[in-house]
Amino acid sequence: MMYVAPRAHVMSEQSNQRVLRVAQVITRIAAGIVFALGLLGLARVFPHLLEMKANTALGFTIAGASLWLRRERHGPAVERWAGQALSLGVVALGAIALCEFFFNWFSGFDQWLIKSPGAAPLPGRMSYLTALNFFLAGLGLLLMERKERRGPRPGQFFTLTAIMVCLLAVIGYVVHVGVFYGETSLFPGTRMHRDTIFCFLLLGTGILCARPEGSLMRVLTSRTDGGFILRRLLLLPVAVPLAVGMIPLILRYFHLTNPQIGSWLFSFGDILVFTLIFWWNGALLYRLDLKRQAAADELKALNSDLERRVEQRTGQVLAANRELKDEVAERRQAEDEVRKLNANLEQRVSDRTAQINAAYKELESFSYSISHDLRAPLRAIGGYSSLVLEENPALPEQSRNYLQSAQRNVEKMQRLIDDLLAFSRVSHHKLQKQAVSLDEVARQCFADLQPEAKGREINLTVQPNLQCHADPALLRQLLLNLLSNAIKFTRRREPAMIEVGGAPPTDAASGPVFFVRDNGAGFDMASVGKLFGVFQRLHRESEYEGTGLGLAIVQNIVNRHGGRVWAESAPEKGATFFFTLPD
Repeated sequence: MMYVAPRAHVMSEQSNQRVLRVAQVITRIAAGIVFALGLLGLARVFPHLLEMKANTALGFTIAGASLWLRRERHGPAVERWAGQALSLGVVALGAIALCEFFFNWFSGFDQWLIKSPGAAPLPGRMSYLTALNFFLAGLGLLLMERKERRGPRPGQFFTLTAIMVCLLAVIGYVVHVGVFYGETSLFPGTRMHRDTIFCFLLLGTGILCARPEGSLMRVLTSRTDGGFILRRLLLLPVAVPLAVGMIPLILRYFHLTNPQIGSWLFSFGDILVFTLIFWWNGALLYRLDLKRQAAADELKALNSDLERRVEQRTGQVLAANRELKDEVAERRQAEDEVRKLNANLEQRVSDRTAQINAAYKELESFSYSISHDLRAPLRAIGGYSSLVLEENPALPEQSRNYLQSAQRNVEKMQRLIDDLLAFSRVSHHKLQKQAVSLDEVARQCFADLQPEAKGREINLTVQPNLQCHADPALLRQLLLNLLSNAIKFTRRREPAMIEVGGAPPTDAASGPVFFVRDNGAGFDMASVGKLFGVFQRLHRESEYEGTGLGLAIVQNIVNRHGGRVWAESAPEKGATFFFTLPD
């Protein structure tokens, strides 16, 4: 059963798709033919072939155009509204003609469009059956989209009624019963012509096929038992009147005028037609039951095979469970050994951590001392270089370049010393957390960095009400570094876009998440592992200056707050730096 059901479902879906495609083609063909025949009837191109009246031809032209405009459920809105308006026109045409027949209203309506020649009793007037069918088909077009909770759609019901009127007219022509196709003494000369019947049958078929998902068409086109029975029982309303209507012809042909024989033939004809149709449907149900029984037997065999496989697989699973128990016992023994090794390892790690912390403190002290001791000679080199350049304007160009290069390197060394001092201060700074408005600190930092942004168009967006619990001094240093980086790496963007904001927390324990985003040069995420390292650079110094300590300071500040910092970027698509500050 696990394999049969999906396959049947797929086949049903494929069949439905084929039905929809065929129905769309039928709708287009029906709309085109009805519209064309209506135009030909209006133009009187083939008056001997097309016997329809002018108002009848007008009705088919309007109905064909309406069906064409509404051939698709989700077509353009203009086409849907225009199709609705035309369907109202068809309803109005049928209603006016019916009122003219039965209430004598709108007298002379038939002569409004085209004056019909001749001395016919009702010149230009369509048959009352034609008027009724225009009214029903127009309602079918108008209510095509309307749905009901139960029963067929109203539009399909009216359309099917119009088709049955046409089928009765066809039977009337076959058995020569004039009242079936509208030939009465009450309205002489207004019978429904064969070409009119053909157009109505085509129009009704197109309307039903335009929305094949309706309840009536869905059952009629389905491959279910109900669909098979319905398609065959539809022959009943056609076959019974046809068979009964043929009896008078048979009686006249054999010159049988005895009423008892006629009654017997009427009764026998009804019994014969009903018996044949019921037998035909019974045979169909019998064959379907045989197929269903064969499918049930096959399913039963498959279930038996499945049960056998399940039993076999259960035995394998039990054997595997036994093996797993043995493996678990061995693993527990190994875990005990690992636990003992871990206890020894933890002691070693503790000792090694103490040694690393001592070495780290010594390294920080050394870095702090070196940074201070280097400042004095660097100031001397820079000062003497400036004096030489100022007092000797006639120096050769090469000598001036040498001195200017020395000054640039002095400035670079001073920035490096400043960053080293900042890095050292972060490590020695006593953490004092308090409630801080991060958005205000960001605006102050951006204002302090204005000399770096001089002459550039930089749009800063700061999300309001960004509250956090942090050390104010360290938070200021963090934002200065991130905003300085954003200003530096957006140098080639006009305008530069920098945004400071908050993001949803990754989890409850990590605290609020903040970010600084820019539209600058960005970087390749393959190198993100080096991003927060000391003296690490992802761009050439000739492109963007720097010491390689800014992001290391940022990471050190975030680590001291117990948070986490990371980045997301792509080359030439900007970068976003996220950081958390737990409470």
